[in-house]
Amino acid sequence: MFDKLTPRSIYDTVGWAVWAYYNRPDHIAAMRKRAMKKDFSWARAAKEYESLYVSLVKHH
Repeated sequence: MFDKLTPRSIYDTVGWAVWAYYNRPDHIAAMRKRAMKKDFSWARAAKEYESLYVSLVKHH
């Protein structure tokens, strides 16, 4: 993850990821497990969009 969308930020983030992959495999495995527990489904996204649209309609 990076704060600024600059070539340097991307370079540093990818560099860290490659370093961590080879030097901290347990850390990478833990990150992978946390990510797999997240709900990235369309059903969840659709509910969030619906909630947003409903709140916008109510306020206008």
